[in-house]
Amino acid sequence: MILQTSPGDFDAVYNHGLVLQELAARVRMGIEGGEREGDIKQVWQLLREACDRYSRALEIRPSFHAAQYNWGVALSELAGLMKRADGHQALYHLHDAALRYSQSLQGNPNNPQALNNWGLVLQEVSSFHTDLEVKLMLAAQAIDKFRRSLRLQPDFDHGCYNLGTVFYTHASTLRTQLRRTEDTIISQAALDWLAALSALNGSELGSHEAVDAMMQKAAQYIVLAWALQPGKEVYSQSVKVVQNMLPRPFLRVGYLKAPKLSTLGGPTESWERQFFALDQGTLRSGSALQLTMRSRGRAASPPIAEVPTSEDDYVVDLADVISAVRCLELSLPEGEAFWIGLKSRPQGMYFVAEDKETAEEWVDVLTLMQNIHSQQKAKSLATVLSPGKAHRSTE
Repeated sequence: MILQTSPGDFDAVYNHGLVLQELAARVRMGIEGGEREGDIKQVWQLLREACDRYSRALEIRPSFHAAQYNWGVALSELAGLMKRADGHQALYHLHDAALRYSQSLQGNPNNPQALNNWGLVLQEVSSFHTDLEVKLMLAAQAIDKFRRSLRLQPDFDHGCYNLGTVFYTHASTLRTQLRRTEDTIISQAALDWLAALSALNGSELGSHEAVDAMMQKAAQYIVLAWALQPGKEVYSQSVKVVQNMLPRPFLRVGYLKAPKLSTLGGPTESWERQFFALDQGTLRSGSALQLTMRSRGRAASPPIAEVPTSEDDYVVDLADVISAVRCLELSLPEGEAFWIGLKSRPQGMYFVAEDKETAEEWVDVLTLMQNIHSQQKAKSLATVLSPGKAHRSTE
């Protein structure tokens, strides 16, 4: 039954749209597991009417961003309903949903859920394409939306988890492509994209190793999402799948340029490329960490706390971290810089990565770990990062 509303009454028109969308959700919840054609048509009709109300509401008040957002949600749900029956119409709805999320963010740029939903729409659009380069382009756009949602709300587990799934999905796509190609050659555009996302610029890694590196990034974000919300079963199950893809006993490893500690803060800092590793408690540097990486999985592999350090090795307590941000500082060495704010050191510390994506990922991980420590959830990561130990779901 469609209620009659005054065409010029914004509140009545907009609220009618909300009611219709809620009714659609209730009908759909009632048919989960036993969908009938009549019920699906009812949901479809309710969502179409909700979209119509949001459109009318925006004619009355064009700047009302919440109507754009809810219109985007309704369109995304319509696309899901129609994907199997009418793929072209579903794709049309997805493109329209992306437009609604974009316009809602113009009115409210600080809405992480709108960015997250936009990223999910881009992921879904990619599933309609068979061209690898198009799929990878859409993946890069989705990554940008999920990342922006995290920067707005560092404890936003949905954005963190979805960032992991987009890496995982498209690493799987590339792996399938490589298996189909006997000489393991894929398009140059795909390799360029893979190199950028996997921080392999200038490296000697082959395509298969590059895909493994992307899987490692996927695991990193999925495990962090679980650490933020360990009670979510879907996160726990996903951790079981990706746990062995991590560079255990660490969550993240890689090279960064940093000043020698003996020159840090002095008039002539001496910068050098160093190997860094991050676990549940510290960000550390040192050649001994590389030896630990090589021996991981062996019985003789020492716990991270027992890895020897020298006076020039960094040991940053993650509980001491206040923030991590990208920065542009002309006095720093060539590369992509970021800054870590510390409670114990007001001037913080600068680091330089080789490329933009690597710098962004370090900022992601440090920001998420800062939030995890502030919520006192870091200890749970120890079991996931321990070599040879399998993750168990939270009961």
